[in-house]
Amino acid sequence: MSPDLVASRTRWLVRVAVALLIATLAATGALFYGALGWRQMATACSAEEAVPARATGSSVQFSWSWTPPGFACTWPGTGGDGVTVTKLWW
Repeated sequence: MSPDLVASRTRWLVRVAVALLIATLAATGALFYGALGWRQMATACSAEEAVPARATGSSVQFSWSWTPPGFACTWPGTGGDGVTVTKLWW
């Protein structure tokens, strides 16, 4: 095998390895953020002082919201609608 071919394959393998490492780190970071954020949201939204003034009752539902993006806590509100507070980090 020629040295140029070996060098070309080595560069390609290094690029693939770096791309896989970056993708793995990004996925791990996103999962860590989601798990830690969900736990923080559940703790913060369950506290009595987190209940908004317009909410009726203390039961709360947790979810992820895309518009606006973030962790959402929804309490029952007057008239059948809910009071939702969304934050990227609780």
